[in-house]
Amino acid sequence: MNTRLVVVIILIVLAHLTMAILFLSCNNKAREEHRNKVSDMRSQFDREMETRANQHKEILSSKYGVDKLDRIALDPRLNIRLSLQKMFESVLPGHWKIKVTVDRFTEFRVFIEANILKQPEELSGYLKQVFSRISTDYVYEVVFSKGKDAYIIDKKDLEKIDDWEEASIQKIERHCFR
Repeated sequence: MNTRLVVVIILIVLAHLTMAILFLSCNNKAREEHRNKVSDMRSQFDREMETRANQHKEILSSKYGVDKLDRIALDPRLNIRLSLQKMFESVLPGHWKIKVTVDRFTEFRVFIEANILKQPEELSGYLKQVFSRISTDYVYEVVFSKGKDAYIIDKKDLEKIDDWEEASIQKIERHCFR
């Protein structure tokens, strides 16, 4: 009887060991499946977030432009005077003193004082960058000056350019600086 009891105990221990090994292998398999599922979910989440970020970026770009000048021009928080001020500040290199004043109810005068007065061709490029984004309807005069030297561009000069975005620098220079 002792041998039967020993055999039964050995069989029970072997059955327990077998069940433990099966449990561990099933547990490892379940853990690996869970890890793969979480990894797939994380990848899907990352793709969705990237898609949403791109859509958000496209919406903002279409609403507020793609570069600094477009954002200034399209920012609804800025009034016209401040938009003109920031636009010229962004476009003009170096140390220029820019003053935008309301002199005629809804028309603005832009006074720009420089240390060195640039050539009309270069100044035409600055005007093109600004007025391709902000309407000239709000501006009656732009003055580039250095001491007693000045270029004064008035409303009728600005109105000679129909499409500032498509106008060439030479055309702007011809109509505004001569």
